[in-house]
Amino acid sequence: TAHLGFCYQWAMQLFFLVAGASSALALRHRTATHFAWERSKRLLVPYAAGLVLLSPPQAYIETVHKGTYHGPFLPYVWSFLSRMHWAGNFSFGVDNFHLWFLYYLFEHSLLALPFFLWAMSPRGQSTIAWAGEKLQGRGLLLALAMPLAVIQMSLRPRFHNHSDWSDFFVWF
Repeated sequence: TAHLGFCYQWAMQLFFLVAGASSALALRHRTATHFAWERSKRLLVPYAAGLVLLSPPQAYIETVHKGTYHGPFLPYVWSFLSRMHWAGNFSFGVDNFHLWFLYYLFEHSLLALPFFLWAMSPRGQSTIAWAGEKLQGRGLLLALAMPLAVIQMSLRPRFHNHSDWSDFFVWF
């Protein structure tokens, strides 16, 4: 329906906004090193466990349903896990189903860490206050959407798959 199409456009952005806000709040009581270590434990450990424990059954059910595999489950799990290799990202060359959110969240947390630290500094605070004053005019807040529009217009034609580079940068 129409309302689902509208909500779909903003759902992931909302999740990343909430995650960013919680990261900013977490950094009030943690050092950058402690924050990075905690994010590793909270995001990478569940990701690795899910990749090994949840993805093989999902992949098995999918391949059996599509008729591309007809054998038993355990040999399939072994072949699934043996296909894992470093693919230049945390997908390890296999489909990680909905677990992509965990490694995106981890990457975004670490990539945004310098910005969060700067934003918490006195200079960052004064710059943010200055920008807030400048954007109080009617419609000027929409200027913050311009970088998102530029990213979408420039990257979406080439990277059009869900959670591809265009989504990565927009969600960041």
